[in-house]
Amino acid sequence: MKAYSTGVILVSIVAAWALGGCNMWYDTESVSLPSEDMAVVDQPDLGPGDNDNDGVANTDDNCPEVPNPGQEDSDEDGFGDACDNCPDLANPDQSPDDCTCLEESNQGFCDRLQKDCGTVSGVNNCGVTVVIPCGDCEAPLECGAQTPNVCGCDAAETEAQLCEQANAECGTLEIQDSCGVLRTVSCGDTCETPETCGGDGEDNVCGCAAETNTEFCARLNKNCGLVTDFDNCGDRRVAIFCGSCSGQSECSQDDRCACDCDLAPCNGRTCRIDSETYGTCAAGQCVE
Repeated sequence: MKAYSTGVILVSIVAAWALGGCNMWYDTESVSLPSEDMAVVDQPDLGPGDNDNDGVANTDDNCPEVPNPGQEDSDEDGFGDACDNCPDLANPDQSPDDCTCLEESNQGFCDRLQKDCGTVSGVNNCGVTVVIPCGDCEAPLECGAQTPNVCGCDAAETEAQLCEQANAECGTLEIQDSCGVLRTVSCGDTCETPETCGGDGEDNVCGCAAETNTEFCARLNKNCGLVTDFDNCGDRRVAIFCGSCSGQSECSQDDRCACDCDLAPCNGRTCRIDSETYGTCAAGQCVE
């Protein structure tokens, strides 16, 4: 703000007026007015002011005309509670129509609070404390088993118990527990050779897939006669027919076809060197 230093200009004021033909004259008066050549002096800025005298400047006051030194604004709409026409519901336009709150449904209240069972006490979307029923749980779930007013279950079985219930001896099992939760559990790998998990066609049960008679003879390297021995699953098989010999070959004591190399038709055929060794006939000799 600028101010002028004291200076005086004498202004002669002559007032004349006539009344009833008479002229009246006034003497001159001295009047102080600023002149262009007077000195200019700076004055301090008084700031934005505080209309309501609450200690908060108008520019920072959310109620500049109503004292509210605490600046409370419950609905955070920019207008302090002291001057807000709807202090519990945000309405930055201060329209009175915005003060009417549409209450949420019971389901909306329960969903917002993430509750699904029992009776729930809480503040609704309009700021009113209400008590709302949020439903019931379906068995085997129970209300509040783990979290208040939330359906849950705390009696779930161990993996070993679930495997036992399903008669599962091995492998991985998907099973629903007593809480209705689908779980993937490991039932171990306890099968002993020659059994494998599910080997006999039944899931999660140790078993052995038995070989055929042809596979039985081939595994034992038998190609003739009746053979008695244990199969791949450890079961004893009796008098299994493993085939007949052709040509000059004869079935040996160990159930293998063998040819006498002294006979010309036996050339290139299997021959028996001793009780455990077999070879091929070549030029009348049985060679390995």
